Amino acid sequence: MPYKALASGKQFKRTINNKGSKQLLNTNGEKLGEITLNEAVFGVEPNLHVMHLALRRQLNNARQGSACAKTRAEVSGGGKKPWKQKGTGRARAGSLRSPLFAGGGVIFGPKPRSFEINMPQKARKLALKSALSAREEQLVVVKDFSAITEPKTKLMAGIIKSLNLAGKILVIADTTAEENKYLSLAACQIIKGVEWKGTDHFIGAAVIVGICIYFIGVSFQHGYELQKEADEIL
Repeated sequence: MPYKALASGKQFKRTINNKGSKQLLNTNGEKLGEITLNEAVFGVEPNLHVMHLALRRQLNNARQGSACAKTRAEVSGGGKKPWKQKGTGRARAGSLRSPLFAGGGVIFGPKPRSFEINMPQKARKLALKSALSAREEQLVVVKDFSAITEPKTKLMAGIIKSLNLAGKILVIADTTAEENKYLSLAACQIIKGVEWKGTDHFIGAAVIVGICIYFIGVSFQHGYELQKEADEIL
C-alpha cells in the first residue's frame, strides 16, 4: 500500500547537505559541474500530515467511481409471488428479485459516485516541497538526453545503468523534448521499477511513494525551480 511510505517519519527527515547543491552529470555519469538547489523548494521541513493528505487526495481522485450494482428494482424478473404465503413449509417470499435469491438485487451496493477530495493550493505546494526536501539526498540531475538519438527503450536503460541507479526510479523530464527523446522517456516505464513523469504532470505522491527518487534532465527548471549555477554549464 502507498500509505506504508508514510508509516515511518524517519525516512522523511530533512537531510539536505550543507552546500545545498547537487552535481550536474551527463548521461555517462560524468560530473560537469554543480547546480544550486532552491532552498524554498528543497530546504523545507517535511510536513508528514500534509504529505498524507496530498497522497490521499491523489489516490481518491484517481478512482473512477463507476462501480454500479443493481437494486431489486433494477434486476430482471417478474413481480409475481414465487409461492403462496402459507402451507408450503418454506419461508415467506414476495419476489424473486429479493436479495435473498440468486440473481436478485444487491443490498446497499455501490453506485456511481465521485471520490474527489479538494485540497488548498498552498497545502498541495507544501506537500510537494516537503516530498522534494525529504528526497533531496537521492536527487540526481542530468544535463540533457543528447545520447538518445533513436526512440529506443534500451538507450534509456543504458543511461540508467551508467548513472548507477537502483530501486524505484522516478524520471522527470521536459515533455517538449524532441520526439525520439520523448518516446524513449515514455517507453522507459517498461523497465521494472522505473516511472516517467512530465514536468506538467508532476505530483508529490509520486515522490512520496517511491523509495529512490531521481530527477533527470535540467530542461525542467521551470517545474522545479532549480537555480542555475552557471549559464555555460546549462
